[in-house]
Amino acid sequence: MSTDNDILTISPADDFEFTIAALETAKEFGNVNVRKSGAAFQIQFTLLMEPQKQLARVWKTGVAMDASASMKKVFGRRLQGNIPDDIDLQYKKKGWVTNENRDTRKVKTFQRDAVNDALERGLVTLSPNTMDFLAPELVGYLSGHMDIDGETALIYWAGGNGTEIEIVGDIKEDEAANLTIDGPDTMMFGENSRMLPALKYLVEKYSDAHWGMFVFITDGRIDDLSELKQYTIRLAQDILADKRNLVKCILVGIGDEIDETAIQELDSLDSKTYIDIWEHMIASDLQDLLNIFSEVIKNNQIVAPNGTICDAQGNILKKYADGLPGRVAFSMPVSSPWFELELPNQRIRQIVTVPKYILRGKG
Repeated sequence: MSTDNDILTISPADDFEFTIAALETAKEFGNVNVRKSGAAFQIQFTLLMEPQKQLARVWKTGVAMDASASMKKVFGRRLQGNIPDDIDLQYKKKGWVTNENRDTRKVKTFQRDAVNDALERGLVTLSPNTMDFLAPELVGYLSGHMDIDGETALIYWAGGNGTEIEIVGDIKEDEAANLTIDGPDTMMFGENSRMLPALKYLVEKYSDAHWGMFVFITDGRIDDLSELKQYTIRLAQDILADKRNLVKCILVGIGDEIDETAIQELDSLDSKTYIDIWEHMIASDLQDLLNIFSEVIKNNQIVAPNGTICDAQGNILKKYADGLPGRVAFSMPVSSPWFELELPNQRIRQIVTVPKYILRGKG
């Protein structure tokens, strides 16, 4: 255990990380990971308990769809075919064509009159609308199986200059099947892809929710990645310090031109806490999406109706009043030799033992 002698041996400047040995781990726990940061231990443990099916609907949920110009194809809004030069010239004279920089690309934009005319003449077709099939099913699944209020927030992001958001509404399961998902109605497809405004919107909208799960659908182009990562780190630190409730974000890559670079960077982001905000998946069809999504859900299931974590002095470190997840992260003083998890009918004490090799300065 972390005795007073051990604590004196560890310099406040010495930060380290270890996993408590299996023989010293409470039988109800899986891995217990410990990271020393300054005068505090950051601790993460998993519980070897069966999920509580009756507590599956504890989340507030949201789906945010990328509406930058590069997403037009999956929304069925990209023209496919060739418009002859003479007809293109006619459209330009009528003001039906503009040349713009969108989502870091130079693009030619045809106004609705030009599109309708070209479609009627059979000169072009529209790309297949992948999202009109995937998004309603996903929204219906979240609202019908996970959301505590039975409705999922639906928004478009990255409109206009890349920062605009269009709010579709809070969608119930029986409303999802009637959704038409073909891109934003009140804003233009965006010039670039800035995700942070959408994340802030959902986090702030559900700031009082005990559990927030937000799905971001994108082709992977994220132009404010640096700001997004900084915000995520602050969010993780606030969750660890119990200043706000848990938030889980899932990036879903869609389309045949996915850029996975930014997606993977977010998924692997080290916030120097045990709070893992982002996960990602690449989905090619609905079954693929739901199968992978079910794996994410499995890692964040509720295993008990409530739970409280205290240190050796009896101070409450973390309280889960509306459901205890199977993976828990919290912070406690280095001076505490153990922590205790209080469940409705059980108390589990875990001694925090610093390995000898760390105390000897060999870590």
